[in-house]
This record gives sequence, C-alpha cells and structure tokens, in this order.
Amino acid sequence: MTELILASVAIGIFIIYNIVMFCLFGMPASLSNTYYYLNNRWPGSGWAFTLMMMVVSGLLVYPWIHVSYQISDWSHYLGFLPFMACSMLIFVSIAPNFRTEKGIEAVHMWCAKLSAVFALVWVAVACWKIAYIIPLWIGLCWLIAWLTKTMKS
Repeated sequence: MTELILASVAIGIFIIYNIVMFCLFGMPASLSNTYYYLNNRWPGSGWAFTLMMMVVSGLLVYPWIHVSYQISDWSHYLGFLPFMACSMLIFVSIAPNFRTEKGIEAVHMWCAKLSAVFALVWVAVACWKIAYIIPLWIGLCWLIAWLTKTMKS
C-alpha cells in the first residue's frame, strides 16, 4: 500500500506541475524548458523544476523497484532499470540550465536520453506478455515528442 501512495503522490506532483506550466506558459517545447520559462518570468525560480524532478524521481524509485520484484521469479534482475532511470532524471534536474552551458548541456541531454532508454527497456522486459502494447507505447512517446517539438531540437 505504501508503494501505491508514493507512486500516486509522485505522479500527482508531476501532473500538477505540468498543468501549472501549461496554464502559465502554454505548451512547452520540452519539460526541461520550463526551467527557463520560470526563470524568465520570475528570476531565480527555476529551482521549482529541479525540486519537482528530484521529488518525483525520489518518490517513484522505491515503488517502481518494488513492482519489478513482483513480476516473476527472475524479475529481481530488473531492479537496476528503475533505479538507473530515476537516477538519470535526478542528474537531469541537477543540470537544468542546458541551453547556457555546453558541459551541462551534454550531461542534461545524455541523462535524459538514458533515463528514457532505461524506462523503455524496463517496459519491454517487464511487459513481455503484453508485447503488442510496446509498439503502441513507443508510438505514443514519439507522438508526444513530435507534438512538443522535442525531436526537432
């Protein structure tokens, strides 16, 4: 039950943050750009992006690993995937000013990509019984990326 509460709080924070950003600034080019939107409107307030990413990742890692252990007899090997996905998101949040500094841009972009890879690999391995969902999930991720211009940047 604790895992469900933690995951629900994490997802709730993520959704509320995105709704607030959408209401304030419209559809952002990417979630990471909300750091700049906040700093442009209220200088020094980009920390809200960092805090949101850290809290969501921190709250989500335990329930996600716990779910990984419940899938099957061999699923305890999957625990590193959620850990790495959430860890990479924390690195993304530590390096939010990816547009202004080249070294930070590499950390931010690579960690964001690695987080997505670890998460999608977990979905592919953990959900192998419902494998037809994976192409739909990848298509949905691609559609969201295309609509938010993530693929164009």
